[in-house]
Amino acid sequence: MDEWDKIRTAYTVAKIGTVSGAAEALGYHRATVIRHVDTLEASIGAKLFLRHERGYSTTEVGRDLLDVATAADGLFGEFFHRTKAQTNSMDGPLTISGSSIVMPLLLPAIAKFRESNPGVQCRYEIQPCKPPEEMASPNLQYGDVHIAVIGGPKPTYDDYIVRRLFAIRTGMYATQSYFDKYGKPTSVDEFSDHWFVGVEDPNGSKPFAGWSQANIPADRWALISDNIGCVHEYLMSGLGIGFCPEHEARSKGLIEVVAPKAEWDWPFWLVTHRDMRRSAKVTAFIAEVNECFSTLPTSRRLGGAERSRDLAVANGA
Repeated sequence: MDEWDKIRTAYTVAKIGTVSGAAEALGYHRATVIRHVDTLEASIGAKLFLRHERGYSTTEVGRDLLDVATAADGLFGEFFHRTKAQTNSMDGPLTISGSSIVMPLLLPAIAKFRESNPGVQCRYEIQPCKPPEEMASPNLQYGDVHIAVIGGPKPTYDDYIVRRLFAIRTGMYATQSYFDKYGKPTSVDEFSDHWFVGVEDPNGSKPFAGWSQANIPADRWALISDNIGCVHEYLMSGLGIGFCPEHEARSKGLIEVVAPKAEWDWPFWLVTHRDMRRSAKVTAFIAEVNECFSTLPTSRRLGGAERSRDLAVANGA
């Protein structure tokens, strides 16, 4: 029944007892209040009020409507108070969605945020491997996920705030055990004598996808997976040469085959639904992420006006 505005008007008339008083309370013209009541009575086929010199008094049907509207008004009031409390609360769950490759970089921000906000329970969800255009998880819209960090081309989603967070420097690496078995290539010309491991990338979303297709022979892939975490495990097992973030390669003791190139920098984007920016804990977590990544040595940070503008948007300005 598409009559909620008119029900609210009739409810106000019933509470106050006069059309003029209801019009003042609602900010309506007196004629609008009368029209709403008349339209509602015509819609339900019964009189809601008895008109007299002192104002309006409710009929039996009108009292029934008043009881229903009173209960609804109470429920809406509880809803708004509860929502405000949740919005301003620094307690409860905070869910971050990202890839396994990003998690180590986010951990310092998560740790510092938790130190300042012990009432928040952080949850990190590993994103499934999807094409960029499918990475707009409905979980963000429905509130199951508060913040997502998505790699690849800049996402373009309606009702979402998207800003560049950092770019991961990426190079080609292998283990010493691989070199002991197959030798170490000194140039791309020697790639036909070597084996490679890589992530499945049918949409070319990885910045090094085009270079790989142009320089790595199709029959030299030892193993391909749709999970980048698995690819790095394969890389560590000595199965082949593969792309790996510079910071992860260093931490795992991998040996550089081809140094990171600027065109291989892998951009990552911080994505939140616009409505989520009203949440105090989301705003506080984003501020902590901004602080941590502003000094991250493995990120290629935005410069000048572009960074200032993006940080202003990220903080709700």
